[in-house]
This record gives sequence, C-alpha cells and structure tokens, in this order.
Amino acid sequence: MSAQTRMTQDQLRQATPQRTPLVDNSCMARLQPTQETLRILYLHSGNECAYPDCSARIINDAGTYIAQLAHIEAAERGGPRYRESQTDEERRSADNLLFLCYMHHKITDGSEYTVARMQKLKNDHEARFGEAAITRLSDAVQDLTKQQQAHGSFVLHRLADFLDLPDRSVELPALVAEMQTFGAHLADLPREHRGILAIILEKGKSPSWSRSEIRMQIHNLEARAGVSYGGLYPHLKFLEEEGFVDLDIEEPEDNVPRVSLRENREFATPIWEVIRDYCNAEGASVMDIIVDLDFSGLD
Repeated sequence: MSAQTRMTQDQLRQATPQRTPLVDNSCMARLQPTQETLRILYLHSGNECAYPDCSARIINDAGTYIAQLAHIEAAERGGPRYRESQTDEERRSADNLLFLCYMHHKITDGSEYTVARMQKLKNDHEARFGEAAITRLSDAVQDLTKQQQAHGSFVLHRLADFLDLPDRSVELPALVAEMQTFGAHLADLPREHRGILAIILEKGKSPSWSRSEIRMQIHNLEARAGVSYGGLYPHLKFLEEEGFVDLDIEEPEDNVPRVSLRENREFATPIWEVIRDYCNAEGASVMDIIVDLDFSGLD
C-alpha cells in the first residue's frame, strides 16, 4: 500500500469551517497496515483486547469493528515509544501492532509501558490462541462471509420497465448478468461498509457536468454516519481498494474532501446511477438493496 496523503491544516480548516479538523495530519502520513496484516492480528487476538484480563471485543456480534489498533513503537515522532531507526514497514508490521480496547489503548500510552512490557503483553495474549483456536476463528469468519448472499430472482422486469429497454431480448440478459455480479461483489463486503455505500448513494449529489457521478463531501458523510473522519477513513480506504469508491482528498476541488461511488468500467450499465434513479422514482429502498442485499424489488 502506498503512503497515505497528507492534508495541510489550512486545507482541513477550509474544508470544515467552524469544525474540528477531520483528522490529525499525522494520521494521513503514516503507512496503514495491509489487509493481510490485519487479518493475522485479528486471528491471533482471539477477538479480545490484548490487555491482561480484559475481554472487550475487537469485533462485536453485529460485525462492527469497535477496538483500536495500537503500536508497540509509535508510528510517528512524538508518539509513545517512538524509535527513529525503525522503518515504515516495521512500524506497520504485525510484530509492532496489537488490538486494544479504547481504555487500554489510552492507558498503555503511559511512559511506564515500555517496549519490552508491550511486547510481553502482546506475546502473552497471542500465546493463549494456538493454531487450533486460530483455525476455528478463521473458519467462523469465512462462514459468516458465505452467509451473505444477494437474494432475489434477478429477472429484473420492473427495472427493465423503468429503463424502457428497446431490445429486451439482448439488453435484459446483459443487465441481469451485470446486476448479479454487482450483488455478488457487494456480498463480499462487511455490512458496515455496505452501509457507507448506501448513505453515499442515497444522500450523495451529482455535479452538473456528470449526472452519472455520485459523490458526497466527507464532512456530510461524517454527519450522516455519526462517525468521525478518523473512524471513517479505514473503511473508505478499504472500499477504495475494493474498487467501490474514489477518494478525492489530496487536492480536492474547492478544498472540500469528497468520496465518489466508482462505476465498474467493465459494465455497460452505470449500476449506481440506475439503482439511485430507480429507487427515487419507484420509492424502492436503497438500504434494502445495498445493505440487506435484497434485489427482489427490482424484479
């Protein structure tokens, strides 16, 4: 993963007047852990905070990530236990990271928590979960993913009527195939990520020069989702990496950071635009389709 973009304090102030900055600049400069690193850390965590005798969950029963990722040696100068000679790759490696609940993340920022003490804390916690436990947890995560499937007959007659397809014998089968592929890709996402996409689709706006582009200002997404930018950013980066959104935060238009839904360029149909227009015209629920994966309203 490439180094993340730094936004200046002036840009942040202009993007969010009279508001707390979206995120500390330092959070935009550090290299984020890879998805594989996060997977390894989660499997070795037993889904529990690494602090001794703390059983706070990393991911709750609803599938929401509620913990914090802590560094043994800080990611940036001035942070707890920062070591100048450590490389960026070492800073974001699994050996330097552990999951903690919010309270114990704050506690372990104290000077009494040395590198050696933090390493022992991490090693003692991960030693509780042997290969058998890790395998069971990994299987459980995979099974949860398999349970998520887009449903509906995917005949799409209502959608075809709405689009007024001129040649259904040719165009409808292609539309069905694209919608099924779109639904399968959505099903690969955790529910909270689909929720973010649904908010952007339902509340986002299109610029005058491109009706098919659906985008939303980051601070509006914060307000709609009830989550700060620091909390949203990992989810938005994940969605960007998975090909669902584009982030405009480096040199944003009008100095306002935005997120846009990304259409699949392999599709002949602009799926996001079609779903939005159909829901607006027919009173169908964006949340039902995108979050609950219920495509039956299009049939």
